[in-house]
Amino acid sequence: MVMGVWLVAASAQAGEPQAGPNRQVVIPVQASDPVRAVVQTGPAAPILALAFSPDGKTLAQGAYKEVLLWDLDAASLARRIGPGAHQAGGIQGLVQAVVFFKDGTRLAVAEGVAARSGAVRIYDLRSLQEKAVLAGPNDVVYCLAMDANERRLAGGTADGKVYVWDANDGRRLATIDAHTGWVEGLAFSPDANTLATAGADKTLRVWETRTWAPKSSIPQAAAVHDVTYSPDGQFLAVAVGGPQERSVTVQRADVPRRQVVGTASTGAGLPLAIGWAAKANRIYVACSDATIKVIDGTNRRRLAQLDGHQDWVYGLAVSPDGSRLASGSADGTVRLWTTVDNRLLATLVRAGPDPGAWAIVTPQGYFSASSAEVVQWQSATRRNDAGQVKAILAGKGQAQVDVPKAGASANASPATGTGAGGRNGKP
Repeated sequence: MVMGVWLVAASAQAGEPQAGPNRQVVIPVQASDPVRAVVQTGPAAPILALAFSPDGKTLAQGAYKEVLLWDLDAASLARRIGPGAHQAGGIQGLVQAVVFFKDGTRLAVAEGVAARSGAVRIYDLRSLQEKAVLAGPNDVVYCLAMDANERRLAGGTADGKVYVWDANDGRRLATIDAHTGWVEGLAFSPDANTLATAGADKTLRVWETRTWAPKSSIPQAAAVHDVTYSPDGQFLAVAVGGPQERSVTVQRADVPRRQVVGTASTGAGLPLAIGWAAKANRIYVACSDATIKVIDGTNRRRLAQLDGHQDWVYGLAVSPDGSRLASGSADGTVRLWTTVDNRLLATLVRAGPDPGAWAIVTPQGYFSASSAEVVQWQSATRRNDAGQVKAILAGKGQAQVDVPKAGASANASPATGTGAGGRNGKP
């Protein structure tokens, strides 16, 4: 029987953190009895932005006025970029999108405050210092895309424009009046010859990247919230969502008009973000009903649904090797999954009120944390074992754990408070 471990995380309903009651996020655990764990987080901002580093070892998570950098190899929250970190930063509002450069030493961050400001900032990840602010946006930058050659970086804004910059020197290459509403998604084709843009004005548009001339404008049934190319570049997966239509359509990428080859309904959930995992050939769709829909990339049928988040799922990222999926929600948590069998690996939580506090909890009942006190177990059992968490995040260490009953004297490992090593908290 699958029982549960509970984490407590606060929710935010809009673009800035909201004070309010804590929320319970259920993490399944194979156990004879449920064990309850509580992580006090304080107000949490919705997690809109996620990205894996090129080597897959770091996960960047957008937050309010900062970016969190999770070290997946070390099973820890390693660094933070922004005002609350070790140095001053310029991020003004909620981070909307993040993109790593291929060398892994720089990160592009899209942010802004609605109708007040917007920016794309480039950070050096070795020094954690802001290196450049790219010229152009006057409103929130909702999405980013880097071409496969890392020559161009594109950003879509709330005022319907798409800005394109030279990824190396930051020069603005083009300003495109792309849509009459928000630009909610961007995707370069794998060959970097076209750029697809998703608009709240119910259109999908494709642009030729040599001249930035429009190649096609394809009406949709409702607002387009995101778009991505298939790994081979032959198809576009389009997230379409409104009061009536809530679906993902797969369309041919090489035709000027709408040619749908498959449609998968997302049910009650608005499809908000899309990731296409090449290894498993699956399309993952973040939805407003707190789920992630899994769609077969070949026959476009819905295969599964990933449950566990307790609020809208806004952010998705597929690891470079296609083996892992990260999802971010308004419940203030990030979840890591495998793409081969859709298995939950761990839940990542930024704890509070200390901004440097964090916890990573696995379905097996193990956890790694900034200190043992961050996770409060309503049981004598404390599985503070960063070594096990590291193995699980790497797809290993999958043995199921039978969590002892509350009051049992046996401990899986001593609670050291470091969360930085193996069974006793040391390397």
